[in-house]
Amino acid sequence: MTVQTQERLHYKGEELEISGEPLAQYFSLSGDEPDFQVTSSACWRGYVGHWEVIDDRLYLIGIEGRLKSGEEVRLEVIFPGCKERVFASWFDGSFSIPQGEPVDYIFGDIAVYESELLLTFERGRLVHSQPRQH
Repeated sequence: MTVQTQERLHYKGEELEISGEPLAQYFSLSGDEPDFQVTSSACWRGYVGHWEVIDDRLYLIGIEGRLKSGEEVRLEVIFPGCKERVFASWFDGSFSIPQGEPVDYIFGDIAVYESELLLTFERGRLVHSQPRQH
């Protein structure tokens, strides 16, 4: 299996990759997932979300991918009227920011890193951050 392309996060002045897909929770809650075109075995979901934490709030600031219709996915396609960013008020949960080098792979496609920073959100608000060693 191929290691999957991770979502991107702008956090504390750094551009980072995250292990998690906050937008998937939105699609699950809304019941309306666009018909994304899979263009690579490295991204079976068909898109990559770009996120930012501003004042302890999680925002979707961009999305890249294509729909099966051939249309390029933009933020406004998923959230009509929103061109800049969308507050992720739907997101309850955690995702991790890998840190260091990969030390293992699970099922051949999920990397385990030396350490990670676990960020926990409630209704899109950062409520806890915790470093973890592996």
